[in-house]
Amino acid sequence: MKRKPVLSNYVAAVLVLAAVIAIFQSLSANAAGVSTPDIIVKISDLEKNLKILDQINGQDPDQAGASLSDQMRAFLHSTDWIDPGRSAVIGIELKEPQPSLVALIPFRQPSEAFQNSTNALPEKDFYLISFPPGQQVAVDGSFKSALNDASRSKTGSFVSVELALKQMMDKNEPQIRQMLSQLENLPQAEGAPPIPVSPQDIREMMASLMNTAAQLETLMLSFDLSREKLSLIMEGHAAAGSELERLFTAQPASSLLGNYNPSHYINYKSRSYDYSGIFRLMEDTFGVFYRKMGFDFGEITAFMKHFSGEMAGGLSFKGNTIILEGIDVLKDPKTAPDFVKTIYLPWMEKFSRTMAKNMEDLTGQKVENMFIRTKPSTVAGHMVYGVKFKFPTLPAQDGGAEAAPPEIFNNFEVRMTTVGNLLVYANDDKQLGRLIKIADGLKPSLAAGPLIAMDFDLGSYFEAIQRAVPNAFDSGQPIPRLGRMYVTVDVKDGKVFSTSSIQMTDIKKMVAYKQQPGAAEDSGKEVDREDEEQSEEEKAKKEAEIAQKKADYWFNKGALCATYGNDKAAIRYFKKVVELDPQRSGAYFEQGISYGQLGRYDKAIPLIDKAIEMAPDNGLYYYGRGRVHLLAGEKEKAMQDFKRAAELDSEDALNYLNYVSQVI
Repeated sequence: MKRKPVLSNYVAAVLVLAAVIAIFQSLSANAAGVSTPDIIVKISDLEKNLKILDQINGQDPDQAGASLSDQMRAFLHSTDWIDPGRSAVIGIELKEPQPSLVALIPFRQPSEAFQNSTNALPEKDFYLISFPPGQQVAVDGSFKSALNDASRSKTGSFVSVELALKQMMDKNEPQIRQMLSQLENLPQAEGAPPIPVSPQDIREMMASLMNTAAQLETLMLSFDLSREKLSLIMEGHAAAGSELERLFTAQPASSLLGNYNPSHYINYKSRSYDYSGIFRLMEDTFGVFYRKMGFDFGEITAFMKHFSGEMAGGLSFKGNTIILEGIDVLKDPKTAPDFVKTIYLPWMEKFSRTMAKNMEDLTGQKVENMFIRTKPSTVAGHMVYGVKFKFPTLPAQDGGAEAAPPEIFNNFEVRMTTVGNLLVYANDDKQLGRLIKIADGLKPSLAAGPLIAMDFDLGSYFEAIQRAVPNAFDSGQPIPRLGRMYVTVDVKDGKVFSTSSIQMTDIKKMVAYKQQPGAAEDSGKEVDREDEEQSEEEKAKKEAEIAQKKADYWFNKGALCATYGNDKAAIRYFKKVVELDPQRSGAYFEQGISYGQLGRYDKAIPLIDKAIEMAPDNGLYYYGRGRVHLLAGEKEKAMQDFKRAAELDSEDALNYLNYVSQVI
């Protein structure tokens, strides 16, 4: 008897693949020559990393439902046969009429159960399977060789996805161009508000985006998982001779801010690099879009030419106030003394007027400028200028209330001056005086560390979001105490590397906060504590609820295993259900069906009989027993059960009887 899946989600790797394929499927085309993967997904040391995932989720028998790691183990029929020294690899080739997906699973000993359930093609020390599993594997030698090489290459990441971007762009260029040309014919949705960006503008911007993406030979995204932290790693390799290759090449330089280390909830620091070049790349890619929205990105790029790219600073939140400080290095010492007065403030005021006009065009109502100059002052002999940020209240729409800006943005002021070729800024003159003293003492040193480094106090960051956007989180509970998240970006020899890391304890706290609001602080501890003042009746009720949750957990796990054909494991789990909840008829029924699938009809029928005895009006049970009788060669008994199931409105039974009558 073939079961329908009891869970709506698939194995984690399959979900990732589906998302990736959805992006590119409409662009696929036949490639000339030998086939090689356009996308390679690698999963290393499965069992070790699945256990870490279980720890993150707080996986235990008290939780109802089967986790993604449970699904993976059920699909694989356990993981003890897989070679942990090599990676499981999935290769995707984008082609017509549909993409080709083939997975390589390395083994130290064969698994007959896995091979039979997935129709896997056995090789010397690995299996090849197609997606969705069960199809016959069709793969040429070059594709198989690429998968084998990827499986044997070392990786420290749990999961990595490598996209051969330039290959994909080159192969699919005709389809991409055709798709972009069709954007010009998109109809305007009836009743939709007019927007200043036309389909032609979108086509032009998308074409520019594709041209930029084509400058990347490969892009790799990976998750590095350990018991201490989780890291998201991005690595991009620029094509030779491209603008990206130039931007991704580090230029040795001295540093002025090496000894300035701000200490805030959010801190940032960068070495000198082609700052304006990054904005120029953004202008080339998105310039047409921003111009139609009222922004001249070329002006922004021109303004950024005044900065060397080296900067450091921090941001904190105190109540409903933003605390800000920072030092930026200016390129030209000659313009630095009057930079704030003659260049920075005029540019900010012009930008403010542009933003106000854009909002007026969208709303049809008057909007005040966002930047207002405040009274100048002198601090430690330096002329100081100030700007107050006034975030506008958006006009009412359709008779609704005006949208007031979050309180945290109200009355936000920045004071600024220059010290040599350093732009120094803070919230008030007192803080600025402290920074001026620091800036006066800074000396050039050899540049060290990553190109860009940032760190976030996660708890304070989320609290600030909660204050600014009160409904940002579903829970009304306080944000748990969390550590810091670290982000680094570096470039070398035409390559860019980015790493974002977060401590595993913080992930567990946030998972607990999401799953059980109010329990995040006690993550890893027993949440439900027995109250000594509870009555015996209340205690018994609570114990019954816990047993019910355990029974639900094992039932779902058993059903999952049965769905993927692992009936031996399913039987073990259904037996646990019966031990916890002897009155659950479904556990006897499913256990009987699994025995039937294994050909143990002598055990299958009595268990299904027990289920029918407990629920005599359940048509599914009669239909299931009929299927087992049919497998056992008892056709008359099978037909009796099918007829009884049909009388109880079993759709499967009705369909079967209708099929039999047509055949006869």
